[in-house]
Amino acid sequence: MRSVLLLALAFVRHNLWLLIMLMLWPWLFGGALSFQAENQINDYAANLQQEAFYGIVIIGFMATAALNNEQKSRRVIAVLSKAISRGQYLGSFLLGVFLIGLCFAFSVATATWIATLHIQVNLIHLPAFLFAVLASALWIASLSLMFSTFLPPMLATIFTGVCVAVTLLGLHWHNPVWSLFAPPSSMFAALAANPLSESWRADWAPLISATVEVFIFLAIGAWAFQYRDLTRAIE
Repeated sequence: MRSVLLLALAFVRHNLWLLIMLMLWPWLFGGALSFQAENQINDYAANLQQEAFYGIVIIGFMATAALNNEQKSRRVIAVLSKAISRGQYLGSFLLGVFLIGLCFAFSVATATWIATLHIQVNLIHLPAFLFAVLASALWIASLSLMFSTFLPPMLATIFTGVCVAVTLLGLHWHNPVWSLFAPPSSMFAALAANPLSESWRADWAPLISATVEVFIFLAIGAWAFQYRDLTRAIE
């Protein structure tokens, strides 16, 4: 477990500038709103939604090319020569994505809280909203990571995008079974609603389903990764 954590921290360090950008972004937008004279709660809610969806896309796809880059640099061979399995190596990328997403969620929460101190706004649903953001990002990241074990980065990105687009069909097809098998459809619907409203609600079943599917995608990716030829040169 210690080796997985160290590899995850190395992934975070490798994406340090992206992490800094993600953490500063909510403060810049929150600060811009604070300096404007008359802002309604809906303005802060719209800003929060924008941060959430952009964060999901950036964090969700950031691990797509990681495996390919590791093979290019031959670092993957050196790492796997030590006492770490391919599944653990793959899991370290997802853990790194989780750590970056957690830092982003914390930054959004803190910036939103400070920016809305001067108005009466209900932030009771903000933790659940950010949990849905983190779950969505991890779901996409695990899916793209699974595809990247047997596809080039570009194709892995395309296939992931297509899968996400297909799941979003549930936004127009209200089927509880579909929301369990394709949890982003339900989670994105909740994220598109006003999270600062007292009536905001998130269905926990799709969140739990998304968490389970993250581990399923990781297991499939680890199985496919076993058959990948890491000695093959990549241009």
